[in-house]
Parts: sequence; C-alpha cells; structure tokens
Amino acid sequence: MNGERLAALEWEMEPDRGVDIQTGLLVRRSGESTGFEPLPVAPGDTLRLKDPDREYRLAFYRPEPDPRLLYTYCYQQEANWTSFCPGRSDVGWKTGATVFDAPGYVRVTVRGAAPARLGDAVTIEPGEPRREERPSWIDGEAARVAGRARRVMRPGDAALLVLADTHYAIGCNWPDTARSLAQVKARLQPAGVLHLGDVTDGALPEKWTRRFAGRVLADLHALDLPYDGCLGNHDSNYFSGNTQVMDKTACTRLYLDRDVPWYYRDLPRVRVRMIFLDSFDSTREQRYGFCREEIRWLERVLRRTPEGYRLLVFSHVPPLARLHVWSREILGSEAVLGLLTRYHRQHAGAVLGWIHGHNHADQIYRGEAFPIVSVGCSKTESFPEHKPAGSLTRERRLGQPSQELWDVLVVHAHSRDLDLIRYGAGADRCASPTE
Repeated sequence: MNGERLAALEWEMEPDRGVDIQTGLLVRRSGESTGFEPLPVAPGDTLRLKDPDREYRLAFYRPEPDPRLLYTYCYQQEANWTSFCPGRSDVGWKTGATVFDAPGYVRVTVRGAAPARLGDAVTIEPGEPRREERPSWIDGEAARVAGRARRVMRPGDAALLVLADTHYAIGCNWPDTARSLAQVKARLQPAGVLHLGDVTDGALPEKWTRRFAGRVLADLHALDLPYDGCLGNHDSNYFSGNTQVMDKTACTRLYLDRDVPWYYRDLPRVRVRMIFLDSFDSTREQRYGFCREEIRWLERVLRRTPEGYRLLVFSHVPPLARLHVWSREILGSEAVLGLLTRYHRQHAGAVLGWIHGHNHADQIYRGEAFPIVSVGCSKTESFPEHKPAGSLTRERRLGQPSQELWDVLVVHAHSRDLDLIRYGAGADRCASPTE
C-alpha cells in the first residue's frame, strides 16, 4: 500500500479532466485537473490539500472489481479494476481534510491552475502504521508448487517460470503474482522466467501503457533470472480505438529489450533451444500469424541448431486456426509448422512442443507431430466465451490461490515429456510426445 501511494503521488495531474460523478470515469472538464491513477487509501489516512484555499472533490473506489470483469469477456476502458462508489464520493466541492474510514482508492480533482503532480496538490498522512505483508496463502502455495516440481525433476533438468496474459490494471492481482513468483523462485532456483504476451490491456495512451507494463517488467527482472518473452496482440496498444498505437519496433524494445521480436535462447544444461516467435501485427490484413521474414529466419535457425539439441517453441497466438476463435486463418501457419515438423522427424523427435498464451484457457492439442500447449491467463479471470473446442477455463476466486494461474515448466534432460506444475487455479499437466 505505501509503495503504491508513493508512486501515485509522483504521477502528473491530467489538466482539463474531471471525474463523472455517476460513473467514476474521466471526462473533459475545463478548469479542473485530476490524476489518471487512483490513490490507494486505508482507514485512518488523512488527505489534505497543500493550498488550503483550493477546492477539491474525491471519487471513491472499492478495491473489489466489478464481477463482470472476472466472469465475462470485458475490458475496463481505463484499465481500472476497482469499483466506483457514488455514495462515498463527493458531489460538491470542498476544502479541509478528509479522513478515510474504509480501504479503497480515490481520484482527487482540484479546481484552478493544474498542479504538475498529484503530490504537488495533496498530502496523505497514514493512519496507524501497517506492515505490508504478502497474503498468508502465498507461502503455502509456493511451497506446494516447488515441492511438486522437485518431485518430477531429475539431475540435470531445468525449470522455467511461465506466465501469459497478465493484462495489468489498477487494483488487479499482479502484486500477488509478483510475490508468488518470487517465493517459488526462492525455493526452486529456476533457469529463467518467460512471459508469453499481453502484459497490459493495450487500450491506454502510450504514457500509461509504458508505466503499467514497466511495473510488471520491473518485477519480472527483479527475480534476477534470465527473462524472455513474446509480444502479445494487446501489447501493440491498439485496442478500443486507442490513437497512440506503438509500432513493432517500440513494442519490441519496451517488452523484449530487443530490436527484432523473434529470437532464440539456448539452455545448454538440457540441450534445448528455446525459439520465441512473433505472432501478431495490427498493421497487416491478416493480423494473426507469422510473416515471411520471420519464417526465413526460422529456417536459418533450424539449419544452424547444434546437433543433439532439442527445440521448444513459444508464441502468444496459437499456430493453428482451429485453436483460435478470432480468425479463420493464421498467416504462415502451414510454413512454420511444416519447417518444425520436418525438423522433428529428421532429428528423432527433437521438437518437444509449442507453448502459447492468448486463449485464456488450458489445452494440450495432440493433432500435430508435437504437442501444442495453451496456458491460461495470469489475470484473475474465468469466462467461457471465445474459447477453442477442447480447451478448459479454470474457476478463479480472489483472495485465495485460485486467483493466480501460471506454471513451472520442467524441461527434462533425458526425457521428451514436458511437466507443467500449476501455481493457483487448475491442475498439473504433462505434455508427452505425440510421435
């Protein structure tokens, strides 16, 4: 809470913006200014304006999200997973201090010349000192998952932390996800952490997209593990008519710290080459799929892969249209799968599998020469809409382990099986060879 509050006080105020007192959404208002990101508050906290002659009003939001955001296909337009409370918000302007009697978030709107930052306009004095502790269930779930991973691992094996579709929003479950990853990492010492795309909803101005994505990426890098990832379709920031779309180069540099969005990294310990593919381009007519340049690159990589190495392929979007409800065709699907299938058969079953996100559901598809594995979404969400046949949507509940969903992927040095040990909602899975 204290860290969130300090960060929120640093963000600039939005000039000529106010809050609609009926909906809690930002609106254009001349002569007013407010913060885009709500300020977290706790019982006993006192808020004061630094200039006692200014007038202000508060919009109050409960920490709990609207259930529609969890159980239907719905993205909140301001990436705000808190719930607006008109009855606890101010209709009129006021001066003086406000003492809060409930936990929540507030947007502070002030009249007059716009202050540069929220912290230039207000002070927030905490109530009773509070220790910031991780939820009690995190330690137990982390110990359980690390223990199950150790039981399937043999000398020489490697473990990877794999997640997808965090869709970071204000008030979402990401802080608990970050704590969970850190606790499993401390118990298991994995070989890396992978994010398979859609770090945010991709519907906000670029400034806020970079800040929200930066929080997730900072927590992932703080694990002090090799980090790899794929770009997701939401990462291009083109959703909901957003006019500040980031081009491919900007996305690649932000999310992958690279210039090209397809690349590979080797795990010499298990003699595995991990190949990370780019599977979406909002500027193409066929947005989903793999471009010719990427396919030519993949062909070169396969030719140059050391003898005896096996392959693990990662992307955001699945490689087959039958596994994708949003399009009838995946660009380049036949070419990519053809290259990998030939390599697989010429090198004694060397392709261990293809792992992707995007579908927000679990699935192991065995209709190709190697398993194609879908991982569910890290964001707390459970809706059955827009899911491919044969997939499974997990039940989620806030405030308990099932609010989380990500995997410890165990790559075996002497087996072609892939073990996925589930943290949170769902069950452990094994993607065994299909040929």
